Amino acid sequence: MGTSVVVETVRTWVADFAPERIILGNRTGGRDLFQELSGRFPGVPVVAAPEAGTTLEARVRYFQDHPPQGWRRLLPRSMQHPPEPYDDYAAIVLMERYWAEFGAARGGKNLEKTSKSREDSGET
Repeated sequence: MGTSVVVETVRTWVADFAPERIILGNRTGGRDLFQELSGRFPGVPVVAAPEAGTTLEARVRYFQDHPPQGWRRLLPRSMQHPPEPYDDYAAIVLMERYWAEFGAARGGKNLEKTSKSREDSGET
């Protein structure tokens, strides 16, 4: 996915959901995208989160949700690669790790905010 597609997707999400921050993995082209998003959305902090091990954890989760079928059940899952992209699982792992660390730093408070609750509280 090209940078322009990512920027347009983030632009839509920022408009629709008013996120408190953008969490971005710190590897695989993250530096360029970090700078691009920071420049395009100055009101939304972009945070680089460590990606180490997220791909392996994502693969484990993928196979939990989509157990191998047929003869693939006989192969150890550690020797298999999902038959389709599973980047969305890695993104979830990255977010959960960030929330676990950040939530603990804020007294375990729920970080989820909706656009409605922001409007009600006077935040913009």
